[in-house]
Amino acid sequence: MRLVLFFVAVWVGLDTCCQSRYFFTEANQPLVINNGDTLDLAWFGGLNSPQFSKMDINGDNVEDLVIFDRSSFKTICLQAEGKNSRKYTHVPKLETGFPPELVNWALFRDYNCDGKKDIFTSSVGGIHVYENVSADTPIFVKRTDKYLPSQQAILTNLYVPGADIPAIEDIDGDGDLDILTFGLVGSYLRYHQNLSMEKYGVCDSLTYELKNRCWGHFSEGLSTNDVKLFDTCNSNVIDPRGSDEIEPRFHAGSTVLSIDLDGNKVYDVVLGDISFNNAVSIVNGGTAPNTNSSMKSTESNFPSNSVPIDVRVFPAIFHVDVDNDGRRDLLASPNVKTFGLDNMNVWYYANKGTDDVPIFDFVQKDFLTNEGIDMGRNSVPVLFDLDGDKDLDLFIGGKGDFDQASDKVIPKLMVYENTGNGQNPKYELYMESIVDFQSAGFTESLRPTFGDLDNDGDPDMLIGDKDGHIHYFPNIAGANKPMNFGTHFPQIKDKDGNTINVGVQASPFLFDIDEDDDLDLIIGEEKGNLNFYRNESKDNYSFELITDSLGDIDVGKWGEDLMGVPYFFKDTNGKIQLFMGSADGHVIHYNDISGNLGGSFNPVDTIFSRNIFGSLSSVAVGDLNGDNIMDLIAGNARGGLQYLSGIPENIFTSVEEPNPKFDFGIFPNPASDEISLKTDLADFSVHIYDMLGRHLQEFKFAPERIDVSNLSNGTYLLQLKTSFGLYTKKFSIQKGN
Repeated sequence: MRLVLFFVAVWVGLDTCCQSRYFFTEANQPLVINNGDTLDLAWFGGLNSPQFSKMDINGDNVEDLVIFDRSSFKTICLQAEGKNSRKYTHVPKLETGFPPELVNWALFRDYNCDGKKDIFTSSVGGIHVYENVSADTPIFVKRTDKYLPSQQAILTNLYVPGADIPAIEDIDGDGDLDILTFGLVGSYLRYHQNLSMEKYGVCDSLTYELKNRCWGHFSEGLSTNDVKLFDTCNSNVIDPRGSDEIEPRFHAGSTVLSIDLDGNKVYDVVLGDISFNNAVSIVNGGTAPNTNSSMKSTESNFPSNSVPIDVRVFPAIFHVDVDNDGRRDLLASPNVKTFGLDNMNVWYYANKGTDDVPIFDFVQKDFLTNEGIDMGRNSVPVLFDLDGDKDLDLFIGGKGDFDQASDKVIPKLMVYENTGNGQNPKYELYMESIVDFQSAGFTESLRPTFGDLDNDGDPDMLIGDKDGHIHYFPNIAGANKPMNFGTHFPQIKDKDGNTINVGVQASPFLFDIDEDDDLDLIIGEEKGNLNFYRNESKDNYSFELITDSLGDIDVGKWGEDLMGVPYFFKDTNGKIQLFMGSADGHVIHYNDISGNLGGSFNPVDTIFSRNIFGSLSSVAVGDLNGDNIMDLIAGNARGGLQYLSGIPENIFTSVEEPNPKFDFGIFPNPASDEISLKTDLADFSVHIYDMLGRHLQEFKFAPERIDVSNLSNGTYLLQLKTSFGLYTKKFSIQKGN
């Protein structure tokens, strides 16, 4: 009689029959201590270019903090502890409900007045809107409404430059959400009026018309962020159909915050510019909402009553209630993917006035980022025993921190010592960088791996760099002593004396993949393939290139971006497994490796998608708590880490199927936008879960067709709940470009 599996906990992975299974939960995360202070958000993944909104993500009627980070296109959920508190708890189990297609910018606003925050985000030259249809967990459905310009007879998308962040607010005070944004060219702010109230008497539509090409009658400088007040503006609300010839100047990039600074119920704006570090406030001289009034004053050192904003380049400013006291505060952060600050990059100003008439007082430059592990950019975790005490310590490579004084990225390799016991790991910061890489002349993107290459009883280190080279760091400390790598770090050569160079972004991994009792060298690279150098010597390394396409790995099939980062390990049955990170953010599990080095590795359909860790994912795997189950630590583009504890396979419970002939089918499979079920049962409910076991959709009475258009490419579980028990099958989503 066939057995049917159903799950009772959060999980990440079910391989096909008779293969290794890997299940993970976000519970039981170890403590992390920096310089004596426990990090409350140690494993939340870090922030580089965050954008802040408020939203009730868990249905407790308290708005939480939702962050979209531009550097990795990742949504991060921080649950508020309660009113009058700025303490937050990371709740990653809710993050997979957010659309993985969010890019460039994402603002959470309630456009249809149902009390749920929807998502406005960037599209190619325009805006996409996702409607919030959540019940207990976040679920968003993409809207297809188009902007209707008065000078055209066809529907087009409202244009917002991809580098910008627009203001989305009820500018005219009629109850629906309008939009302020710069156009493709020019230095004037455009006002797009939402006509939902005017046309339909309700606020649930997205029908926009360009009403003013020069809102506020000011212009921003061509090569500066200077503001010219009382600009003549050839075209405004009187004639919105004028041509773009009035705006001959190219628009480089701006962020726009609409905010009432003086309590007169008329919106002012605060601008950030792509080439500058400061924020410019512009005060509206009007006395009623959106009456085509002119801006009357400006200040370039906002907020001038406190420490002015200075985030090095392209500040974005957000008006949110950080401490949950009913008064919206101010946050500022860089709006760039790569060239901003990596630390001291979230400026927090507490509102000491009222919500209507704010007074912003500077508090700190490292809001939230000081509460988590953060090595700067592109974190690459490695687990290895630093000091010979038989537990796994944590090394973090990557690009490092941008240093504002030298205007350079400083490469580093952070080390956290495991000071806990075999059952309860605890990580304490051991040193900020194990080697002075800057003085040694190393470039950014350091990717470490460890092993005893010279057979002297202590572990040596290899580092891959962005130029494709592998550097050798011989350990001169001796067995069971803290590592000491001296000052000479030659580039690794192969057995014929040729310097090893795989091209770009070398990601080495030392592992006995041919199982002959010495350490071989496997190197990932930008193209997403694996280079296999077999070690021909047990006493001192001698690497021979066997293939540059080990296992026929093709990370590209899982996403547009490549750059594979490998992590090999052996399961409890002694079989070799591979977790492969990628630039796109997917993590792919491969098996069928042992004894198959000349063949193709099997890409198991258990995949971490991009919205789990964000872009530039890399993972480290090891038994951290002595239970013989693999745990996982993941890095990302933001420079932080996420931790998942392994849980046993018997977390799944088996139930007998009462009718051996019963089965159900899912069609089509793979699917794109909708699926249908084939079953003889009439009384059942349908539940859809992602591969972290997170509940995404529920249908108490199964419809003829089930809409799955909001799901991104990947593998999911569909579960039928019946009076007989639970029945679960996998299905896949594969959408075209």
